[in-house]
Amino acid sequence: MSGDGPLSAQIRLLIIIDQLDRALVRCLGQREEIRRRVKVERTEIEALQQRLTSLESQQQSLTLAQQQRERDLKWTQDKLARIGGLDHVTTERELEAAKREIVALRQSREVLEETILKGMEEHETLAEQRKASELQLQHQRRELAEQQPAWRSRFDELGLECDEHRKERVGLLEGLVGELREDYDRVLLRYKDRAVTTVVADRCPHCNVVVPAQHVVNTLLGKSVHTCQHCGRLVLPEQAIS
Repeated sequence: MSGDGPLSAQIRLLIIIDQLDRALVRCLGQREEIRRRVKVERTEIEALQQRLTSLESQQQSLTLAQQQRERDLKWTQDKLARIGGLDHVTTERELEAAKREIVALRQSREVLEETILKGMEEHETLAEQRKASELQLQHQRRELAEQQPAWRSRFDELGLECDEHRKERVGLLEGLVGELREDYDRVLLRYKDRAVTTVVADRCPHCNVVVPAQHVVNTLLGKSVHTCQHCGRLVLPEQAIS
């Protein structure tokens, strides 16, 4: 089917404009994808930096705790050395008290020695984690630095391409007149990307609502252009207007 009237020419123009809209959507989508990838890379770098800061803080806290434990252990050992001979004991009661204190000090010493040993192991683990994070951070920064020039270049190229599509569309829109232009402007203002949709399997691909067959026929004949009853987009048939 085909139409030769003025509306048919308007419909063919609308198809060309929609092709530009599709190209613009793709172009903008690719620019947004570049933004997303850069943001992801930077977010990962920030997360690694925060992890490094956390590991450094944990190491510092652990070092201070270890130093205090070592001081406590030295104090315990010194006290054990002083009272271990029981030379100061003069009564049976003092002897029993000294023995209890020696037992308590030895238990405290064992706990401190075990805690210090665990602290050393923890410190070693933190050091390994910190080294791995530092290497990963260096790799992420280097990778981002290497990729950024290409991304920036492609981003700028896409920006120029989008501008060209917009300029070409503005010129073509001058030829779209009357209610069709008004409908196009209204729908584009609402959806921001495309005002036109192409019927797929007798349905609007955006909202899956059935498009009456007569609407498609009317468009093919160049009699009228219909809008989707649900989303309001201008509906074009799959078959091109000849």
